[in-house]
Amino acid sequence: MTDFATPSQPNHYDLALKAQVDAAIGPWLARQMFVSAAFDALYAALAEKSEQLTTESTVSKQILLSFVQAINVLEIQQDPRADQFKRLMELIANNDAASDRQPGVPRIF
Repeated sequence: MTDFATPSQPNHYDLALKAQVDAAIGPWLARQMFVSAAFDALYAALAEKSEQLTTESTVSKQILLSFVQAINVLEIQQDPRADQFKRLMELIANNDAASDRQPGVPRIF
């Protein structure tokens, strides 16, 4: 995987995220080959992005498309990680980060 510099703003076009999406979605689109580890890496990249977006009022179309494509492929594969991607997308929409909500740990307000 090629390393790209993180954009200066979390909503700017992100070449590293594009590479993660290409690694996860690309093989499936080309040959319907499912690369499980690539989806794990994509989730990690989006979770990291969620940490950066908590102070932003908007989310880029690139990030949204990454979620939609990943969820679609995971649902076709009947992979339970589709729900993880949906929850992460919901967290981002609520200005929360992946680290803000841990399964089985109650939230304290």
